[in-house]
Amino acid sequence: MRQVPILIFQMGKVGSSSILTSLLEHGLPFTIHVHRLNPKNIDARAETVDNVLQASHLDSERWIYQNITQSDKPVKYITLVRDPLGRAMSHYFENLSYITGIENAETAIALQELQAMFVEKYLWEIIAKDWFDDELKPVSGINVYETPFDTETGYSIYQRDNTEVLLLKLEISDEDKEKAIADFVGEPDFKLKRANDTSQKSYAELYRVFRNTIVFPQRVLDKVYSMKMAQHFYTEEEIQYYMKKWQRSA
Repeated sequence: MRQVPILIFQMGKVGSSSILTSLLEHGLPFTIHVHRLNPKNIDARAETVDNVLQASHLDSERWIYQNITQSDKPVKYITLVRDPLGRAMSHYFENLSYITGIENAETAIALQELQAMFVEKYLWEIIAKDWFDDELKPVSGINVYETPFDTETGYSIYQRDNTEVLLLKLEISDEDKEKAIADFVGEPDFKLKRANDTSQKSYAELYRVFRNTIVFPQRVLDKVYSMKMAQHFYTEEEIQYYMKKWQRSA
């Protein structure tokens, strides 16, 4: 029986690498990991590519869009959502040199300046677009904001014609993720394996200090957690938890 394509399709820094690795090791070879499939966004990125490897990635994205997402055959998407402030910090630090245009930015720029740049400028650039509206909706035809998210389980499944989307909250337990994914892909023995752990990367200690000492003004927290993504996927109690968490040094 032919495997239905599984696209792990999500914004960056939401913990998807372990899902990809685990599905592949579980014997589901037609599993693809991608952040961008909207032709408009692929074309915009093509204007800034400066090497053959990046260009080949864009060609792959175009092929996936045309031959998998736009066919009339079944396709399954797995996507994730994460605390928006935590995700933005992770994205910022992993792409620091690219974002700032400064080589080895994590050591070339003082920690306090890196923090100030994030709070006043780059945070807003990172969260300016809602990925679910900008990528998932135009590619899959599914608007996840049309129906309430199951905040009790931490995941929901959406369906339209031959397309299914499993949307997981990163913060739920690995056991709950395993159950949701196992049911979704029809593999009852599915288990997660860790991958791409930030704590193992070369900048891990500096990133830990960055997170533990950064100060967010209340106006920043209010704006971030009043945005549609935070309000739709997180309960008021969860939002208050995150606001308190990031207030701890303010």
